Amino acid sequence: MGPRRLLALVVIVLLALSILSVYTVLGGLLSKPGLYLEFKLYNYNTSNRIIEETGLLSRPDIILFLEATAIAPPTHKEDLVVVHRALYRGSNTIFIPLSKLYDIARGWLEVYKSRGGDPEKTYSGLILRVFIHDARTSKILYELYDSISYKPVDIIRGKSLSYIIHLARSTPKALKVDVFYANPLTPRKLAVEAGFKDVSPMEPICWPDYYVRELVVEVKPEDLKGILPEEYFTSINGKLYVKTPVLIAWNKYDYSGSVGVSINIGRKNAKAGVYPTLTSGSILSNLSNGILPDVPLWKGSGFTWGGENYYYGMSYLLRPNTQWWAWIWARPVFRIYKVYKCGIYVGDDVENLITDILTSGSTIQGGYDYGLPHEALMNDFYKGTNLTLLSIPETALGDGKLDPGESITLDQIFQYYDKCNADFELPIPAGAILARAILAKLHPAGIVAEVIIAFVSAFQISLSHEGASIYIAGNIVNHGDYPGIPGDYNVPEYVYVRTSRYKYHYDIPPPWWCFWCPLTPCDFNVPAGIY
Repeated sequence: MGPRRLLALVVIVLLALSILSVYTVLGGLLSKPGLYLEFKLYNYNTSNRIIEETGLLSRPDIILFLEATAIAPPTHKEDLVVVHRALYRGSNTIFIPLSKLYDIARGWLEVYKSRGGDPEKTYSGLILRVFIHDARTSKILYELYDSISYKPVDIIRGKSLSYIIHLARSTPKALKVDVFYANPLTPRKLAVEAGFKDVSPMEPICWPDYYVRELVVEVKPEDLKGILPEEYFTSINGKLYVKTPVLIAWNKYDYSGSVGVSINIGRKNAKAGVYPTLTSGSILSNLSNGILPDVPLWKGSGFTWGGENYYYGMSYLLRPNTQWWAWIWARPVFRIYKVYKCGIYVGDDVENLITDILTSGSTIQGGYDYGLPHEALMNDFYKGTNLTLLSIPETALGDGKLDPGESITLDQIFQYYDKCNADFELPIPAGAILARAILAKLHPAGIVAEVIIAFVSAFQISLSHEGASIYIAGNIVNHGDYPGIPGDYNVPEYVYVRTSRYKYHYDIPPPWWCFWCPLTPCDFNVPAGIY
């Protein structure tokens, strides 16, 4: 063997060893792009100041259970599909291969293209359920029940995404989620998958660290057949979509002015979408005893459906004693789970979400109808909401009324109610739409049925622009005696809104310059309809 050949062999061997060493350092991730979920954990010390305790996840006795559920495209049989479920230990960073999401993402791209949409600007989501517990004591230290969003086109292109999930012991909703494209070549210490076993909730022999979410009831538009009229449905790809109210307006009295209402969704280069509403706790046992569960509701952190440059607009001039509502074609879903750990009941999970909204090009498909939504829907809507006179300081409603010629924007109303800067904007009564279908599946009677209706109907889903400084547009105008409309008068209009019977919860993180400061728990009302 000559010197040159020997040199070439040495170089080739060294290069191979070099590549092998990099592959080892990266945990074998050179050819495996995926989702990186990095958890940051926060607790309070004895002085009630926030301390970071992410290091807990490096301990061998601390176990993290993760279940990731993807929103499936309408071409799939199910609306939600569990794409990953596993136990982890040893690090705060979880890796989910893109292969777990590939079929889901490919299905969404086909749907976007069939509708003339832009795959580069359309999002879907994942529901994450996480339990972090001490294996020695079985004590749950942290929980996560939240949503994250992603672009299916990124999955198909093999792009890696990193989610930094900031989580406090006091709440199962993330304090915040930072999202960015990740370099799969960046060295990371990844948590080790500690095992996987798909067990039934009551299996006598089970893994002590494993959690199971047993689906108790699921309702979707197909379950509304026979409850709502045929004109409330349209079928696409074998799936039903239902008329879903986004604005309900009622100019209630004969002695009234003409009132204009409008709604406008979509701004150029701004993302808009729907977020799920979630809760957990002791729910089913309370409902079965006719007791309204004492649990907080919260808005998820990421879209279940959304995108950039999608538009929708409707407006109407209401004469005295007339009703009108604007709607979109959507696919709402309501699910209730029992959660078990090795056959032992832990609690209940409830999620209300919209998996898909019909679009054509950049336009959200929908329309409007005169009168109010169907009686069954409205009756349940009333049971889940309270009527409140609207008075907003430093606006035209500062004195509690709109005089002729005065107006107020939807932005001002949303900002008034969004006291926690949780970015809850246009409320969609997705719970009230599905409440009757829940009864049809659970078959309760008497007070139990009434309590279930009130609980489910209290769920409102937020259709929002991303970011707490951008709001869905629209307004309410008191035109008074409008030219050409008989029977209207120049009189003040008192504006009423319906708000959810449940307050929504949001923990306000401390400012960036005071990372040791405590969280500020905040509860707020969610508006649901205008009168």
